[in-house]
Amino acid sequence: MVTRAELAEYADHFRHRMLVEALREATASHWLRRAEDFERAKPVPPPGGFVDPESRERARAAWRRCHETAQACRNAAAVALIQDVDAEVETALSEVA
Repeated sequence: MVTRAELAEYADHFRHRMLVEALREATASHWLRRAEDFERAKPVPPPGGFVDPESRERARAAWRRCHETAQACRNAAAVALIQDVDAEVETALSEVA
């Protein structure tokens, strides 16, 4: 038979793990949405292409910046899934207890 103390300990541990996972997922989702924003912001050549080389070069530079920023956001999402947020969650739980 499970005692009240064991049940309370299990519930505390479960709550802690759920908050950790929710925080990781929410943070990763945020960064993935930002990556999508930057992918959509990449310039698209107008019909018939760019008329002057300066415009073409500005568009290429903007495309590279958007591409690199989107990749950085995807990298941040990957880090968010593995980062250690246990201490922050434990602090927050102790403050509301």
